[in-house]
Amino acid sequence: MKLQLIETALTASKVLSIGAWYVKKGLERQGHTVDVCDSPQKGYDAELISVHHVTDFKTVVNMPKRSPYRVIGGHALYTNYKPLIPFADFLCFGEWDEGFINIEELHSHPSVNTSKFQHMYPLPVLQPYLNHSGTNSAAWYIEIARGCPYACKYCQLGNTIPYRKRTFKEICQAIDLCDFSLTRKVNLFAPDEASHSDYDDILLYIQKKGGFPSGFGSMRVEKARKLKGIRANTLIRCGIDGLTEQRRFSVNKRIADHDILSYFKTMIHIGHVNFKMFMIFGYEGETLTDFDCWARVMNHVLNLPLKKNAALRIKWTPFIPQPGTPLKNDHPQYDLGMVKKIQKWHLFHRQPMRNPGWHVENDGIMSQQNHKKQCELTTASEDYFL
Repeated sequence: MKLQLIETALTASKVLSIGAWYVKKGLERQGHTVDVCDSPQKGYDAELISVHHVTDFKTVVNMPKRSPYRVIGGHALYTNYKPLIPFADFLCFGEWDEGFINIEELHSHPSVNTSKFQHMYPLPVLQPYLNHSGTNSAAWYIEIARGCPYACKYCQLGNTIPYRKRTFKEICQAIDLCDFSLTRKVNLFAPDEASHSDYDDILLYIQKKGGFPSGFGSMRVEKARKLKGIRANTLIRCGIDGLTEQRRFSVNKRIADHDILSYFKTMIHIGHVNFKMFMIFGYEGETLTDFDCWARVMNHVLNLPLKKNAALRIKWTPFIPQPGTPLKNDHPQYDLGMVKKIQKWHLFHRQPMRNPGWHVENDGIMSQQNHKKQCELTTASEDYFL
């Protein structure tokens, strides 16, 4: 089969994500020809469209169909595939990086508008992926796990996708395949990297072979503070995801206030200076006083004694109920008063209060309009775009 692969969230450099790259490599191993295209082109047996996020649905809807068959897949379909039913011949809302419906299957359903395939294949053949080759951003990507072993009540990944991890031997074999003359940077790929039981040994093996870990996904604070051998300026990202201790425990993100303070104390003590936090606000029943609780904790953090300047970026995301999670029926609230409190707090803390001190950055807050749209799309029906 001659196939075209279209990724709705391609960057300006047109570099495939690791997920789409796995799809391409898996199909090529089966003998198919796969071309990466910006938009659907004529002359192919089928067009494969990879959708990362529900906000990319409109892009798919507006794409002209140029091939006999259109197959739509991607992570966003786990959340809700229904709005794309009228615009696909086949929907793959499981994992399909090592398997694909063959041309005979396509021909056997000439009168069927849409057939839905939900597959859960074994983890695909592990290969290092050189992303952004030939640029300063070049890095080797190595997948170490899928899914998440934790079950935070708001998180679709932790509630709908089983946790599977690569063996330490497999990961070392993939590291051995990296050509560190092209780049020494290695990004380990997983929803929660540090949840892997061999994580520290993996990091040490990368360094032993001449590379260095350069990017870290969101990880839990209790795991992050146990990391060894990480460069002081490497950005470490942790999800806090609730303004109060009570809220975090209620959604099974069991991070106490003293855990946050202990995390920063430990990291500062070992000389770390680059941090990012992910915060969720707008849970059902949340009040403005909840922010005051968080601000008191952060006041202790920002007054910790520093030996050198440190940077903290905070990404603020309003709660969006996800299908398949315990909070799927909760009512999200976008409180403009809360947004103003967040912005005012950042305005006050944007410059260090002493030297050395903290450089605190607001890494973005989703707008009320965008929040409303994403909430709609996560539960939208088949006729949403019609």
